[in-house]
Amino acid sequence: MEAIAFPTQFEAVFKTTGHIVDCTEDGFSVATDKGTFLALRATSCLLEPQAEDKVLLVGDPSGGLYVLAILEREAGLVGRIKSDGDLVMDVGQGTFSVSAGEGIKMNTPEALQLSAGRIEARAGRASFMVGAVKVVGKTVDSVLDRVSQRVKNSVRWVESLDQVRSGQVDYQAEGMMRLHGENTMMTASKLVKADGKQVHIG
Repeated sequence: MEAIAFPTQFEAVFKTTGHIVDCTEDGFSVATDKGTFLALRATSCLLEPQAEDKVLLVGDPSGGLYVLAILEREAGLVGRIKSDGDLVMDVGQGTFSVSAGEGIKMNTPEALQLSAGRIEARAGRASFMVGAVKVVGKTVDSVLDRVSQRVKNSVRWVESLDQVRSGQVDYQAEGMMRLHGENTMMTASKLVKADGKQVHIG
């Protein structure tokens, strides 16, 4: 069904309801009891209209026709909030909460920035897949039951004290293991053992 041309000038505000029959790059075809009109989405209508939506169609005296609001939509269809430019949500006082029963997804091809005085995260399980990670901070405190890492190369620089307290320590190297310091001490309360095909001291 082709859109019916509407007079370019209204004597007063034109308002009616209808159903969207087609969505195009030029706008939305809206079928009403007065005919089918081609209308644009009003800036205040952030929810993107879809076919079969029941909408409020408004025309102003300058001749513009706009989908002002979506009145009804079939249950289960995805709702999409769309803005042609930057979109800022500003809560001057109070808190801003987002809740979803089946998950929350955030996607952007550019940078995702978070800025807060404090960040708290709670999850039963967390997975991260990144190309590179850089962390700059003053202190890091971790309390864990188990830590497991698999890396290809590991390099660590400690300017001052590096200290380990453990019930048992087991280091194993397939190649050479080197331990060097300006002063090196190895002590044990019961036994010190050096075993190898060759043992050089001094």
